[in-house]
Amino acid sequence: MTTRKCEFSADIENKPKTYYSHKNIHLRELKALHTMKIDATSKFRQFLDEEIYRTVAKWNQKHQKHPFHFDFHGLTRKSAEWYILDVLDMMKKNNITEARIETGRGRHSWDNRPKIKPHLMEMLNKRSRCSVEPEKHNDGVLRLKIC
Repeated sequence: MTTRKCEFSADIENKPKTYYSHKNIHLRELKALHTMKIDATSKFRQFLDEEIYRTVAKWNQKHQKHPFHFDFHGLTRKSAEWYILDVLDMMKKNNITEARIETGRGRHSWDNRPKIKPHLMEMLNKRSRCSVEPEKHNDGVLRLKIC
């Protein structure tokens, strides 16, 4: 018979959590920020948009699925504009020609319709030397290409 080491509660708490448990915590933080925006003044709403942007950018730095894959879940249209401009700058600086932008399908929107995806597609398709289209196998992900 083999002996088993006893794990203390401190040891269990210090074990790394899975990607999905981190993702759930992240989404709850974003939901709290969005809820605060409902009754906020315009100046505080601007601050909350910036905080949402920072929260999503931080998430992508720590939990990127693949190189040049950016998860835009939880962003507002305004914060998505800021973030996509940062992504484009990063791509240009590093000579990257293609990236994946995960916008989702709109299931978390109040009317179950995507808000960020069509907004980014319209914005990016107006830019020269830039194209964007939904992935064939996952329409919640945009494939961004720059020349």
